[in-house]
Amino acid sequence: MRTIISSLLAIAVLMVAPPSIAEDLSHVAKLKETGECQGCDLVGANLARMNLQGVDLYRANLTGANLTSADLQGAYLRRVDLAGANLTNANLTGVDLTDANLTNMNSQGVDFYRAKLTGADLTGADLQGAYLRHTDLKDTNLTNANLAGVNLTDSNLRYANLTDANLREANLENARFCNTTMPNGIDKDNDC
Repeated sequence: MRTIISSLLAIAVLMVAPPSIAEDLSHVAKLKETGECQGCDLVGANLARMNLQGVDLYRANLTGANLTSADLQGAYLRRVDLAGANLTNANLTGVDLTDANLTNMNSQGVDFYRAKLTGADLTGADLQGAYLRHTDLKDTNLTNANLAGVNLTDSNLRYANLTDANLREANLENARFCNTTMPNGIDKDNDC
């Protein structure tokens, strides 16, 4: 009897449980048709391998989205939420990610050449092997980020927070530092 009641309760819970969070399909269609989708709900969207060059996603919610190998070159992504998103091997050359939420995202092998990440939050992001040459990381939070093997040549790291970040084998040649908190918690002020 208990087994039957337990089973019925489990079925009842499943029937009234809210649907899992997923992207708004009309927003995905709008993005594909117009190349713009400001403030759109793209939570968990599968945009892998898509050509999204120059798209305007200002303030869009892409939490947990799959952008693996997507081409976002020159995209306008200010204030976008990419928390937990997968951008492995994506092309983000020249994108504007000012004030974006990039916490805990997977960006291994991403090309951020000449990207603007001013004020972005990359806490806990995995950027291992990413290409960040000539990237503007001013006032960026990189606390606990994995930057192992990252190319940061000629990048702007002024006012960035690298507390507890992994910089093993990272290339910091000609990177600019001013009030930059290094992984050991000490500020580096070479270029103030």
